[in-house]
Amino acid sequence: SVSAAPIGSASSASSRSAGPGSGVAAAPMSFYAFEASWARNRSGDRFGLLRRIGADALPALFRASLDAELLASIIQVLQLELVERSDLETGQFASNVLRALARTPRFDVSLSGLMASEHRCCAKVLELIDGAGAGAGAGSVEALRKIYGAEAQTLRAEDTDEAPTAPTATAAPKPPEPQLSDEAPSRTAGAPLCRAEPQVPAAAPEPPKGQNASD
Repeated sequence: SVSAAPIGSASSASSRSAGPGSGVAAAPMSFYAFEASWARNRSGDRFGLLRRIGADALPALFRASLDAELLASIIQVLQLELVERSDLETGQFASNVLRALARTPRFDVSLSGLMASEHRCCAKVLELIDGAGAGAGAGSVEALRKIYGAEAQTLRAEDTDEAPTAPTATAAPKPPEPQLSDEAPSRTAGAPLCRAEPQVPAAAPEPPKGQNASD
């Protein structure tokens, strides 16, 4: 007789064999699971999630679910990681992620939905990739700039921003200047243009010196 294997032994063995370096690919993650994990994690954990999935698997994972908000959050995660670790491997992975995102069906719509600060963030990521020495090859920075429109968006972002600007104080309207007319101005409304000076009675002549006024 063949003894039954303990419950869970097959699954545990499978999970062990699917570990890093085992050569066995792990089960693909669903977008629902990715979305839940992405919302639960922050910064470095999100970058680690991208590394576990792999850049090449992102187009099949996102399909038509990539929107501007998710695209912006991925770009921000890449920027934070490249600022902390500007090594060649990190730069190459970030470059691969950007190229993979551009292969998703809704990429153009998502890219057009980015705000000005998010376009600047994307341009910064490309600069960091170039600075890490990963700007050559098929995923060159120049090719990515053409895809993401980073050059044009950087110039455009100098004049616009996503935050609504405070309304500027408008100067009070100037009072209308008085119009000159050949007709005499009416005195029925308001004060007269020229005010008449009061009549002052003439003073009596002074008496000659040495004489009293009674003489």
